[in-house]
Order: sequence, then structure tokens, then C-alpha cells
Amino acid sequence: MLQGGDALEYLESLSPKEVIAGRSKPGLRKGANAIAWTRRCINDLGTFAKMAKSAAEMTDMLRVRNPNAIGFPGSDGLFEISAAVATGEIAPVE
Repeated sequence: MLQGGDALEYLESLSPKEVIAGRSKPGLRKGANAIAWTRRCINDLGTFAKMAKSAAEMTDMLRVRNPNAIGFPGSDGLFEISAAVATGEIAPVE
């Protein structure tokens, strides 16, 4: 199974005409730029984890940077768990 950057590189190598992002607001363009957006979010996690004093602060930073991202159905939890893991507030699941 490919993970992280390797998976994104593989997807880019396919030269897709359309990529449907799983966590973007309905009605947004469904272009291949979703791969670049995902890569940027992964990079932001590392950068913001070094800057933020808490998962809540990091979540706020991610929301400002990604205003068109949405949470899981019935919640607003797209960034909260990732931020808590990145800041060490909860342990990652192995």
C-alpha cells in the first residue's frame, strides 16, 4: 500500500483529468489540483505543529488556510484529530 507522498506521486503520474476531493465543499471544481491541495495540507500539518501551542490553535490555523474543507458527515472534525496527533495531545494509532 502506498502512503503519503508516494501515493500522491502515483496519482499525479496517472495524469488525471479529474480528481474528486473527499473533503471539499459541494460545488467546488473537481480538478487535478486536489492532489496539490492534499500535499499542501500534509506539509501544513508539519509546519503548523511546530508553531502551534495546542491542537486547538493548530486546528484554527488549518481552517484559515483551508476554508473550503469540510469535516466528516455530521461533524466538523476534519482537522481536530490530525492536529491532536501532530501536537502530541493524543497518540497515533499504529
